[in-house]
Amino acid sequence: MSHGGAPPGRGELLFLGQGEQEWHRIRGALDLGTGFQFLVVTSPSRVALDEVADRIDRMRRGAGLQRVSPGSTQAIRTVGEELDELGGQLGRAARRSVVWIDAWHTDKEREEAWRFALARINERRNYWGRRLGGAVVLAGPPVVATLLTATAPDLWSVRTLVAHLPEVVLGQPEGPRAEAHRPTARPADPREPERLVALADAIASKVDPAAVCLRSELLGRAAASLRSKGEYDRAAQLAGQAVAIVETLARERPSDRVAGRALATALVARGTVLLARRDLDGARQDLERSLEIRERVAREFGETPEALRDLGVSLSNLGDVRLEQRDLDAAGRAFERSLEIDERVAREFGETPEALRDLSVSLNKLGALLVEQRDLDAAGRAF
Repeated sequence: MSHGGAPPGRGELLFLGQGEQEWHRIRGALDLGTGFQFLVVTSPSRVALDEVADRIDRMRRGAGLQRVSPGSTQAIRTVGEELDELGGQLGRAARRSVVWIDAWHTDKEREEAWRFALARINERRNYWGRRLGGAVVLAGPPVVATLLTATAPDLWSVRTLVAHLPEVVLGQPEGPRAEAHRPTARPADPREPERLVALADAIASKVDPAAVCLRSELLGRAAASLRSKGEYDRAAQLAGQAVAIVETLARERPSDRVAGRALATALVARGTVLLARRDLDGARQDLERSLEIRERVAREFGETPEALRDLGVSLSNLGDVRLEQRDLDAAGRAFERSLEIDERVAREFGETPEALRDLSVSLNKLGALLVEQRDLDAAGRAF
């Protein structure tokens, strides 16, 4: 049995069919839920379930996912004891954590062990609800839901969400290593923008909100990749498409958190491209709109780590624009707010590598600005 964070991701995969919509349901439940939550996630694909776990780990900034992965029959039968131990280890942090129970191994030999384990969890559900406090995700093949309803009816009755992911994902590795090997990083691919555009085109006919948001995100990522290579004209074209695709959806669904976040992300993509092209007024307008949307999302739906980081990113980018416009006071205010948010995230949600990197970026930007303002003592403290 293993505990700890999810294995490093390969770069996010993409679900086909209703898969991305199911993912948005899972993310929404974890983002907006309070108190103890019990989620059931099933799929015939181990790769799909691993991708969900990786996304949750990234969403919680690498600090909030705890995996319980029993393999042997004996380990499965003692899952309850492992949850007891995990609750004690986490302490107060349990209320911010997601415990991922990997129930993939449900062959005939181990099915009876799972029946025993689920029945025990059912008996102690109230205790674990108090002890763990956050979210518990039971993940496995579709048979897991059948076992749960048969052996743990009371636990099933208090489920927060049941989600089913499809078997097929775009970007899935091929061959027998697909199930076992998850490299820690992938090399830069010069064809990445074209690949992302092709994926966006593949779902262009779909009009459901999840597909619209996903298409906008793909085009925005392609634009960012082209911007980093200096291909500003093509980047601006794709970023503009990313905004246009989701803008109507966000206007029609003003209370939809996912649509609002997608529009804010697209505006950041276009704003940073405009900044690179030296269209400073256009960049400022896009980034200010993005900031307004993200402030509203955080206010209405809660200051989650994801929402706070989004705010910090918008403020940091807006500070870059103000600096280029030589409005040093406005740039300083933006950088200071971004730094305050990064410090809060690290303090309240843990000093993860991502949180520390964000802090470092904010301190460097603020320090460089203070040097330019000749405030060398304050710059020294920032650096």
